[in-house]
Amino acid sequence: MNLKYALLSICVVLYLMGLILTICQVYRFTVIDAKTRGMKSPKAMGLLATSGQGGGGMLLYLIKRKKYPVQSVSAQEKKSLRQSKIAAGIGVCIMLFSIALVIVGLNLMF
Repeated sequence: MNLKYALLSICVVLYLMGLILTICQVYRFTVIDAKTRGMKSPKAMGLLATSGQGGGGMLLYLIKRKKYPVQSVSAQEKKSLRQSKIAAGIGVCIMLFSIALVIVGLNLMF
């Protein structure tokens, strides 16, 4: 029985790691995007995008960014944006995998 609780604990830690990775990469992506659009405070836009439940902060950022067309994007910024997208996708996959393991683990417990 203790082994099952240990496995569930590992799944919870994996989920939290995936969540933190995803949040950090969304913040990074948003800051770079806001800089390329010439927005006044890109870091505040990054915080706005990562805040809110159910994606409300990201929705507000997307509405606000419509007013700012892309001014210039360097090759380094394009590479960073691509890396952030991939890393955020990996974070989401880690979260989904850990949720699947929790469901399987709960089925084994009962």
